[in-house]
Amino acid sequence: MIYIPEIAVETFLLQIIAFVKEEYLKNTDKKQSFLAVNFGSNSIDGVSLVDFAKQILLGETKNRQVKTTIGFNLERAVFPTYHVIIPSEEYNAEVDAIGTDEGYIYNAEHEGSNQRTRGFKTSVSIICTSSNLTEVIVLYNFLKIVFINYRAELDLAGMRDLKLGGQELTLQQDLIPLNIHHRIFTFSFFYEYNVVNLDPKQNISSLNFEGNITDGQDY
Repeated sequence: MIYIPEIAVETFLLQIIAFVKEEYLKNTDKKQSFLAVNFGSNSIDGVSLVDFAKQILLGETKNRQVKTTIGFNLERAVFPTYHVIIPSEEYNAEVDAIGTDEGYIYNAEHEGSNQRTRGFKTSVSIICTSSNLTEVIVLYNFLKIVFINYRAELDLAGMRDLKLGGQELTLQQDLIPLNIHHRIFTFSFFYEYNVVNLDPKQNISSLNFEGNITDGQDY
């Protein structure tokens, strides 16, 4: 099966948000929960960031619960949202062997299929948006917390050599309302793209050229 970065990233976000919610509900000492320990006593204008995290990540305030989208969804931008986009991707020759890395994969019946593998380096941006600046700060820092915590697991899941970063985002003000706050979490990694050749017998084995010899003066 091919590896699609934006689907892998969105799947991870959904799984980690569900895990954090379940962990908080099961934890008898809320002060020792994942959110409380990591956000600690941080506050903005006297309001605890833990309280904001519970509202948008745990869904304590239903209309403010965070959602994820693949691609930028303008209709969701006023609500707490993670927009997953792929700004760039390129062939990564550094991790590829000579040729097409041809090999075989086997199914449960031990039937083999011809497979070719190429390496790609991709850059991913997760745009955090909301009409509330504090919510954006919580969304952004939550990403840093989980990507640092689960870096090894992400590597095993196919996101190799993960590099993290972040920046403010300049959006077109004529398209994006002024009341939308935003921040972008960026990271890059390389991954293997495995393509299965469904019918190896149909591979090209020879090339035949047909033509007529002509006098060069005819050109």
